[in-house]
Amino acid sequence: MGQFNNEGIRRLLAWIILDENARKSYESIALYFTIEAKKFEVQTSWRFHFNLPLLENIALKTVGYFDSENKEYTVFEITDLHNIKTSLPEQIHYESPKFKSGKTSGSNGGSSGSGLDNDDPPVDDDVEADSNSKSFQVKIPQTSLSFANPSETKKVVKKKTRSGSGGQHDSTEYEDAGVGTDEPTTNGNGPKGEFNGLDDDSDVIALYMQRFDAFKVLIKQLSSKHGVTYEEKLHYLRKVGRSRLHITLDGNRRCLLEIRLSINNQRYVIMEIDTTDNLKPLSTLIVQIHDVVLWNSNLNSIRDTIVKNSLRWPSIETLENFGTPYTLNHPKHLFELTESNDEFKGWLQRLEKVLSLND
Repeated sequence: MGQFNNEGIRRLLAWIILDENARKSYESIALYFTIEAKKFEVQTSWRFHFNLPLLENIALKTVGYFDSENKEYTVFEITDLHNIKTSLPEQIHYESPKFKSGKTSGSNGGSSGSGLDNDDPPVDDDVEADSNSKSFQVKIPQTSLSFANPSETKKVVKKKTRSGSGGQHDSTEYEDAGVGTDEPTTNGNGPKGEFNGLDDDSDVIALYMQRFDAFKVLIKQLSSKHGVTYEEKLHYLRKVGRSRLHITLDGNRRCLLEIRLSINNQRYVIMEIDTTDNLKPLSTLIVQIHDVVLWNSNLNSIRDTIVKNSLRWPSIETLENFGTPYTLNHPKHLFELTESNDEFKGWLQRLEKVLSLND
């Protein structure tokens, strides 16, 4: 089930299952095997082949051999496949009772393993594994794949709530299934290894930007009303230590939207974190920047601190190294706001006050 934490795998699986063109091609494998496979005493033999899906205007990168005499190119491997067009819906949800949210108690088979960069992992079939054996992660070559019209895929995960808390959610994290070889560890058998040889290179910026729709309308209103120009940049939060908070509960990367603007020769940075899963409600951060170069050089560290602090902004003392920090609380009904709503107008007025833009 750990594969469903990978948005690229979810998108690939949706293409195979839901896209009629891809599904017919995939099902032809079983069809030809059933018809053509030859059974012998101890084995079954079949020449692998299938019906190719219709792939128009795609870009391929391959590894192979060119026969200059016959002017033929033999493909050994496809390493890149880009601009795949699909007939999938904009949103696809995966649901299973096996999807869980909640803090993992203790480590599991693959969570504390060490990375391994060489091609020959230390596997000795003559030695029996025991609880003292270390687990390893073996890196494999990845196939790069991208869709021309990528769908947003989500895991549907049930959240825990505190009893008597008015329905507010507990702080939860993903349970990491880990990767192992089904060998015994101090916490039971490590899960069997899962293949993750896919690098999804689809342009998904627009999908992630949708999670900031209300905030983007706020900034657009500010710009229109006061003639303020701004720049926006989307950042993906990175994994820090054993925290899973860089991933949202629906299995996608958690993002941070950074807005930069200049007002009366004063430079400001406004930062908003994706908390659409309501995991850790967090106010908007505004920093009047004194040294842009210093801010830029420390931005990665600031992003990592947010994850390390369980989705909290760095301390005031830390932020004061870069300028003057402010926070802006969200309206109570953030995801139900309209531009004419009183709560939205109040939100805009509070932002104007911080930026000294009151009429």
